[in-house]
Amino acid sequence: MGEVLTPVDWAGMALTVLGVAWVVLEQEPKGPERRPLQVVALGIVLGILSAAAQAIGLVLSKFGMKGYPHPFVATEIRIMAALGMFLVVFSMFKLWPT
Repeated sequence: MGEVLTPVDWAGMALTVLGVAWVVLEQEPKGPERRPLQVVALGIVLGILSAAAQAIGLVLSKFGMKGYPHPFVATEIRIMAALGMFLVVFSMFKLWPT
C-alpha cells in the first residue's frame, strides 16, 4: 500500500508490546491454584487470532478508506459494521439479558 514505518512508529509498537508484556508478567496467580496449561495456551491462541483479525480489519479499512477525505468517516463505518455483527451474534446465541 506504499506506507513506510518511521522510527517513531517502530518505537510506538515496541513501547506497546513492552507495556503489555510488563503487565502480563507482573501478575501473580491469586490463591493456591495456578491456571491449567490448556487455559493459558487457549488465551495465547485467542490473543494471536484477535491481533490477526484487527490487522486484517485495518488493512481492509485502509483499502475502503481511499475515497474518503477523513479517517473519522471510515472509523464510523467500521463501528457501525461491528455493531451490526454484535447484534447478529447476540441474536444467534441468545445472549440478550432477560
